[in-house]
Amino acid sequence: MTTPVIVISSIEELQSIGSNDAKPLDGNYVLAQDIDAEATSGWNDGEGFAPIGTKDNPFSGTFDGKHYVIKGLTINRPEQRPVGLFGYTKGPATLKNIGVEACAICGYSGVGGIVGGNEGGTITNCYSAGTITGELGVGGIAGGSDGTITSCYGTGTIKGREHVGGIVGQNLGYTVVGQIKAGKASSRIARRKGISRGTITNCYARGTVTGEKTVGGLVGINRSLCGAARFQIKMLSTGEKVGGIPGEKNLGTITKCYSTGAITGHENVGGIVGENDGTITDCYTTGAITGDRDVGGIAGWNGEGTITNCFTTGAITGDGIVGGIVGGNSGTITSCYATGAITGRGGVGGLAGENDDSIINCYAAGTITGDEMVGGIAGKIWKDKPGSRLRIFCDVKRGEEYEDENDDDTVTNCYWDMERCGSKVDSKKNGRTTAQMTYPFDFFTYKNWDFSKTWVYDKKKVINDGYPYLRRVPPTQTTE
Repeated sequence: MTTPVIVISSIEELQSIGSNDAKPLDGNYVLAQDIDAEATSGWNDGEGFAPIGTKDNPFSGTFDGKHYVIKGLTINRPEQRPVGLFGYTKGPATLKNIGVEACAICGYSGVGGIVGGNEGGTITNCYSAGTITGELGVGGIAGGSDGTITSCYGTGTIKGREHVGGIVGQNLGYTVVGQIKAGKASSRIARRKGISRGTITNCYARGTVTGEKTVGGLVGINRSLCGAARFQIKMLSTGEKVGGIPGEKNLGTITKCYSTGAITGHENVGGIVGENDGTITDCYTTGAITGDRDVGGIAGWNGEGTITNCFTTGAITGDGIVGGIVGGNSGTITSCYATGAITGRGGVGGLAGENDDSIINCYAAGTITGDEMVGGIAGKIWKDKPGSRLRIFCDVKRGEEYEDENDDDTVTNCYWDMERCGSKVDSKKNGRTTAQMTYPFDFFTYKNWDFSKTWVYDKKKVINDGYPYLRRVPPTQTTE
């Protein structure tokens, strides 16, 4: 039996959803035209529009906006949770083709431009543009979600205290697919650590994010799966554990993501994640990244994580433990490169500021500047294992080694450009001249690297200045 379609043509009709038997919360709704919601600023003694659905009585039907726009929506409920155009949705709820523009939405927790809380529902082809403010779990599309979000974007200003994201504040098991764009997200303070346990694929960040902890361009706290997302947001953070994509610790998989905006934070600052204990593959960053400690182009700190097929080209600046790929590394970094300028005071490296695990088949070709413990590959290296290549230093004051016979830490088949680095260093320690590192490079450079599946020769020196580049992540795509 086909569910009859209920047509919505005004803001009053939109507000009446769920208020009577003719407008049930499990109904099948469509917008018939653009909706002028300016009048909601004066509704309910200034509280504005009442979100559709609550956690006790969620919206579980279908709402198709037909690509029409709801403009001027006001929701001013700073002590309420959850808050959004839809307060709470529950599967099999479907929200699609909805645009919310010039909105002013304020709640306490679970605050989103489209929905406050999404439990198992599907959100497709939706966007918000306006100001969204809350305390906990604030996002441009959803405050919190464990459903599916596809081809959505947000272009407004998002402000919160904890778990703040340009698209979703708290991602607890959902999927993001398609194009996601965001404007500006900010957070004042964060207390708890956010953890990502899912998959983020085909995401990029270009815009501005300001925060302390648990603030990400895509998701504030991510414990789920998000795939094929594109998110434009510049990163600006004043706190700890800040990353271009998820703001805090990543325990999941991030694939085919990139960040092109500026990122600024305090500790554990990374272009993709602040702190990584998961897998990051086929990602890149091109924007400037600035922090105090543990600052890296991909991750501020790579704990037990794996970073593969990634590169950075932007300037990276910090005080201590600063590196082109990661600030500090206790995991595995494979087939990565960094070409941007790297500046710090102590513990500064072309790939890692500090390394006590594995860096394999990587190179650095940017200017590296520091006062002490500065290296072409790593500033601090905690192990000198037979067969590994560790004494790789590129500074006026040579980098330091820290040996621990119980460690298995290795740096293998990694190289750095002595000329671009700007210092005189013993070339036997894997330092190479520019001619030796660019095509046709020296036979002993890039030894045992896979140029059939992983790396590509830049024979004409027009794609990556003659340096090898990654087959799955060519630098030409950064020109879009």
